[in-house]
Amino acid sequence: ADVRRYLIGDTAAKLIVLSRGNPLAVFASNRIACAARAAGGPVASVPFDEERFRRFLANYERNFARIHDEIAGAGRDHLATTYERLRGAEGAAEDARILDFLGAAPHPLASATRKRNSDDILGRFDGPAGVRAFLERIGRPDWATDRAGEDGAGPVPRP
Repeated sequence: ADVRRYLIGDTAAKLIVLSRGNPLAVFASNRIACAARAAGGPVASVPFDEERFRRFLANYERNFARIHDEIAGAGRDHLATTYERLRGAEGAAEDARILDFLGAAPHPLASATRKRNSDDILGRFDGPAGVRAFLERIGRPDWATDRAGEDGAGPVPRP
C-alpha cells in the first residue's frame, strides 16, 4: 500500500493498472502454484473450494476498486489494461497503446513471461463439472475459459 500511494502521489510516474478479466483463472493459477510448492513439483489440478474462491473474488474486486478510487481521488491519469487484451488477438495494438501512454516510440514487444497453466480453466480443478455448475449459479459461465475477459470486461467495474 505504501508503494502504491507513493507512486500515485508522484506526478512524474506513469500509472498502468494491469488486471485479469477472469478472476477464476487468477485463483486457479495461485492455487496450483501453492500446491506445486507444497508438493515440490508440478501439479495439474487442485480441489475447488467455493467459499475460498468467494473470499478471493471479493478481495480481488475490492483491491482493484481501491486502486482505481485512489488514482481518481488523486486526479491522476492512468492506463488500465488486462492480461487478456495483452495476450489476445489485439495484443500488438494494446502494446502500441501502452507505449504511446508512456511516451515511447512504437516498437514490437515480446513478453518474457511464459504461460504456465492450461487454457482449460475448469481442467485446472478436480471435479470440473462442479466448478462449471458453480459458475452457472453465479452467472459467470464465461469464466470457464481462459479467453474470458478479452473484451476487457472483468469483475472490476472500472475502466
